[in-house]
Parts: sequence; C-alpha cells; structure tokens
Amino acid sequence: MRRRPNDRVQHFRERPSDNPLVLTIGALNTYFQQAGLVHDLPAGNQQAMAAALKG
Repeated sequence: MRRRPNDRVQHFRERPSDNPLVLTIGALNTYFQQAGLVHDLPAGNQQAMAAALKG
C-alpha cells in the first residue's frame, strides 16, 4: 500500500518526539550528499567508493 505525502507529513506532525525535524533533515542531507558522491565516481571501483564515503 502506497502512502500519500500528506500521510507522511501527518505522521511526523503527530509524533514530533519520535521524529525530530532537525535530526530527520540532517540524516536526509547526509544520505543525499553520499549518494551524490557515489554517483560521481567511476563505476566498479569499490575502494574509491569506500574512500570517498569515509571523508
């Protein structure tokens, strides 16, 4: 069952202590930064990927 975006927003509104907005946005930011790093690397080089993700 797919949830609509408004359902997700309502979920976060109802449980602010379980899902603090600042921490959620920070985690999403980190995830997408790492996804961007991995996307820009040449394909198949796992060692370069690991080095880029470490920092």
